[in-house]
Amino acid sequence: MQERQQFTALSEQAWQGIAASGNRPADAVRFFSQRMVPRSFGDVLRAAMERQGMDERTLVGRLTDLRPGVKRDSLRRRLSAWLNGGGQPADREEAVQICFALGLSGEAADEFLRCGGEGGFHLREPREAAWRYCLSAGKSYGEAQALLTRLPNADGPFPADGEAPSVFTRTLLDQLAAVNSDEDFLRFYEENLSGFGRLHNTAYRYFSRFFEELTRPSAPCGAEEDEAYSVEKAVELYLRLNVPLSRGTKSFSDLQKAIKRLWPNATAVKNMLSRRADVSRKTLLLLYVATEGLDDGAVEEAMGWEPDSPDEIFEEHVWNINLMLHDCGFSPLDPRVPFDWLILYSLRPGDDEDASMSDRLSQVLSLLFGGGDGREVDEGGANPC
Repeated sequence: MQERQQFTALSEQAWQGIAASGNRPADAVRFFSQRMVPRSFGDVLRAAMERQGMDERTLVGRLTDLRPGVKRDSLRRRLSAWLNGGGQPADREEAVQICFALGLSGEAADEFLRCGGEGGFHLREPREAAWRYCLSAGKSYGEAQALLTRLPNADGPFPADGEAPSVFTRTLLDQLAAVNSDEDFLRFYEENLSGFGRLHNTAYRYFSRFFEELTRPSAPCGAEEDEAYSVEKAVELYLRLNVPLSRGTKSFSDLQKAIKRLWPNATAVKNMLSRRADVSRKTLLLLYVATEGLDDGAVEEAMGWEPDSPDEIFEEHVWNINLMLHDCGFSPLDPRVPFDWLILYSLRPGDDEDASMSDRLSQVLSLLFGGGDGREVDEGGANPC
């Protein structure tokens, strides 16, 4: 209980740091670099172990049973590194194996994956749907793997990934809740086979809408009426935000590495647009900032009020973003995740009423990375005009 209270206090400190900076980039960087305590995968894992009443020795033993080909000492060292803030699971399957080893329910495992990574179970992906069902049913990891061998076309290819059908993870979750046996699950799988895929449809829907806005001729800088921005130009203007282009990160701090990790470039965005790659949570958040959430007043009209103070504007954007992330199956904004803290910082209006979210984010990133790749950053931030 004391450890949970400490986590809450640290999160509150991170939240307060956003307001305390007064939205001045230098103050934000000072807080971010000196006082923020980032949340690690080890923090999430330790909290889950505490809730399950499980010690390190027991967890190592269970992981050894799940992975007989891996030496116990190797798993013990890996677990110790995680709990001491070093690294995270190598891939999605390893994270799921930890859920089985901890004996988590389907719902608890979903929350664990959200907090420890980018998102919860993606139920349009056959493996993830089977894992979620087996955890909810109290089955072992071995039983889950055996069930997967009974699924036709479990490894794809999935036509739905290219067609982007209107089959969403939240819909499948409602159906999966009624599954009570392996035979029920097989029927559930076969009934939804045409809609299965590895890519997030809801995230793609948001992504497409945001990115289309950035390429329209009405975008800033006065493009000609018949001229649309290319992917390369839109990414450079609105998503780069003074983050270095170079792949080398040896000279970066841990915070800088966490921010730059998987930062989208033009190639990544093209792959997302063509559905050769899934839409990442980081890209979706950057697009929200770049488009100001496509604010058209619809939310204010539906709610019957319009925010006017910086705090109210900030709260509305946080609410909108977390609703979007929830729809997509991604984890909500967490002020102790470095990238999320910067997104939150950019949402709160400062003294300069004309500064956009992108301006604020670009300015603080320029300071964090020493001016990006060495080019001068104009006072307007992300907007080059």
